[in-house]
Amino acid sequence: PLTNYVKSTCDSSGSVAEIQIYPGNTTLGISSNTQKDQIVPYQFSGSGTDAAPYEISNEYELDVMRYYINNNPYPDKKYSEASYKLTEDITLSSNKAFAPIGAYTSSKTGVFKGKFDGGFHVINGLVITNDNAYQGFFGYVNGTADKPAVIKNLFIISGKIQQNSDGAMGQRGILAGTAVNAEISGCIVS
Repeated sequence: PLTNYVKSTCDSSGSVAEIQIYPGNTTLGISSNTQKDQIVPYQFSGSGTDAAPYEISNEYELDVMRYYINNNPYPDKKYSEASYKLTEDITLSSNKAFAPIGAYTSSKTGVFKGKFDGGFHVINGLVITNDNAYQGFFGYVNGTADKPAVIKNLFIISGKIQQNSDGAMGQRGILAGTAVNAEISGCIVS
C-alpha cells in the first residue's frame, strides 16, 4: 500500500501552522533532522466513527487533529464531525501557547461538532494566551439539537488562561470558550 507523507510547518511558538499531504512513495528531499519541516508517514489510528474513533496519543496528533478541524483541508473527511479518543496522558510543550480545537468562522466550517472521549486521560500544561474570543482547549463547540457535540471523560490539570489585553474574559475558558448544543460530562479542570 502507498503511504501518505505529511510535511508539517510550525510557527515560531512551535504549533503546527501548516500541513501538506503528499500521497504515495514520494521522496521530497526535506531534511529529517529539522523539527520545523519534517516529513513523516502519518495516519490516525481508527476511522473517526463512534465504533472506531480517531486515536490521539501525543501532542503532535493533537496538533494535527486541531489543524484538520479548524482548517478543513479535506472537506470529504468531515474531521470536525468525527469521533476522537485520547489514548494517553499528554503534557503540552511549555514553550508554546495552545491554539484551540474548533475555530469560530462565520460559516462555522472550523467549529468542533464531533465527539471527544478523553478516556479518563490528562492534558497537562494547557496555557492560553491569545487575546481572541473562543479560546480554550476547545475554542468553539457547536453541535445541533439532533446531534449534539460530545466532550467527555477529560481531565485538564495545571491549565492557565490569561485575560485579554483589555481585561475581558468573554468566551474563554479552560475546557471550552463556547459550547452550543453540546453534551459535556465527566470532565475535570484544575
